[in-house]
Amino acid sequence: MFAGHSGYVKLLVVFCIVFYMACTPPPSPGTEQLGTDGMVILLTSLQRTTAAPSGLSYSGGPFSFTQNVAIISQTPMFSGTITSCTSSPALPSGLSLSSSTCALSGTPTGLQGATMYAITAMNELGSATATITISVVVSGHKIYVPSGPAWPHNANLGGPTGADALCNNSAQSTNKPSGTYKAMVVDSSTRRPCATPTDPNCSGGMDPSWIMQPSTTYYRADGTTVVFTTNANGIVVFGTITQITTSSFGVWTGLNADWTNHGNDCSAWTSSSGGAPGPSTRGKQGQSDQTNGSTLAVAPAAGQNCATTGYVYCVEQ
Repeated sequence: MFAGHSGYVKLLVVFCIVFYMACTPPPSPGTEQLGTDGMVILLTSLQRTTAAPSGLSYSGGPFSFTQNVAIISQTPMFSGTITSCTSSPALPSGLSLSSSTCALSGTPTGLQGATMYAITAMNELGSATATITISVVVSGHKIYVPSGPAWPHNANLGGPTGADALCNNSAQSTNKPSGTYKAMVVDSSTRRPCATPTDPNCSGGMDPSWIMQPSTTYYRADGTTVVFTTNANGIVVFGTITQITTSSFGVWTGLNADWTNHGNDCSAWTSSSGGAPGPSTRGKQGQSDQTNGSTLAVAPAAGQNCATTGYVYCVEQ
């Protein structure tokens, strides 16, 4: 009878343990719990990871994000489960990764060129890594010198608007950054800067035809290298600029070194004729790797023969 009573008690203990496990949320893996009969029962999570992550990949890269603008969340493809996610090196300031999906999100706050990141998804069974490239660029206001099938080009650019079209044609200007551009080529009426505060062309500080904005910073095509900041007239005080390009290119401008109109502009950029120097046979050029007034105007004094070739400065609007 006593022995039977002992068996009843053990059966009751087992029932209680089963009932407890069924009705109580499981503890963390590895947690030890003492049974009522003195035995140690090891309880494990019912949600144990089933497979290591694999096949981690992001689509749509390389990624170019805009400074201080929230990005569209980038969620990778993967198999298995993820319990943590890391990046090497650390992501750009303002960006983060989800610990359960490795989704990339946030608002980048600093500028940077294209940088490679190794993103690693992990759980206790293993890991998977994907490599992505991220750049963070400024919002708008870039200046670039085009290259591609159309360049270099003689002075018959189709007028200032024709030069604009070449700046924006990615088939003709294959290094075009994203955005809409106008060419920094001037003539006597349709496009001109406001060289001084008292310039008669000025209207409220700027000529309405001018293509650069007042008190605005402009960057190279990479979106990170500052070239110059304009003054209230939308022009540049030389001595405070970086090279627009590190290589040297002759660039059609029609300007003097002080931003005034030179006058020789190959018939407002519609002529490729030679002959005696004059407004229809010569066009003033600058040099793209300079940091002073030579950016706008270099020798010879009359400008280059309109039949020769050159480039333009394309300015983002």
